[in-house]
Amino acid sequence: MTEQTDRPSGDRLVPDGGAGSGVDGAGTGQGPGIGDAAAPGPVRPGTGRPGRPSIGWTEIGVGVVAYLVLSVAAALAIGAGTPGAQPAAFPLLVATGMATLLAALVALAVRVRWLPAIGLCRTTVRWLLIGVGAGVVARVISIGAVFGYLALTGDTDNPQAMLGEAAAGTTLELLGLMLGGAVLVPIAEELLFRGIGYSGLRRYGVWVALIVSSLVFGLAHGINVVLPAAVCLGAINAFLYERSGSIWPSVLSHGVHNALGFGMAALMLG
Repeated sequence: MTEQTDRPSGDRLVPDGGAGSGVDGAGTGQGPGIGDAAAPGPVRPGTGRPGRPSIGWTEIGVGVVAYLVLSVAAALAIGAGTPGAQPAAFPLLVATGMATLLAALVALAVRVRWLPAIGLCRTTVRWLLIGVGAGVVARVISIGAVFGYLALTGDTDNPQAMLGEAAAGTTLELLGLMLGGAVLVPIAEELLFRGIGYSGLRRYGVWVALIVSSLVFGLAHGINVVLPAAVCLGAINAFLYERSGSIWPSVLSHGVHNALGFGMAALMLG
């Protein structure tokens, strides 16, 4: 399928428009701002400037390659590639977060070169609050999903266990986790997996984009107890991105989800 340069609205999870829907041009930042005389109709996530390419397979392919290359480089830089090495939690989060963020920006820079195409645009306070609430809901659902995974598979492998141990450490360690894992990583992962991944698949319909991008997001965390939690979080955040037209509600959801996980680890293991 050829890359599209038009601005179709496509099908959505619920009808477009309406007061407070957050999917009109003014609410997403993909057209004239609030108060402008002629705001355009709704556009789907990933839509480029008029007459310019939209997010598509080119961006997905570049993002995947950049993510793999930069992740390996980041791992080598902090010594994570050395057998038996266990890097500290904060440098690990910063390195992986920066690699993911750069991968998203490299993918965007190839053709589209427009920040609103990956959801970097203004939204409303209402949607930001919805994002916070969604993060709490995602954490609760993730806990249930993890217990279900454990019951079905018996697999207790958790590559993120060291993050929980760090959360139960000093206050400085917990602060570092919050900055790296609840601020930087959510921004980076949402831009790559929702801004690039979901947007690039959106032309095939909401459900295809939501399911596939969420599964890929889960698999990026490995086949372990983190997988079901990541899939659930990815699905919720894809819905937020679709409905709000901005990446920021899903970033907040992701950040709250991770922050609650660190907080729970600090309380239970501290």
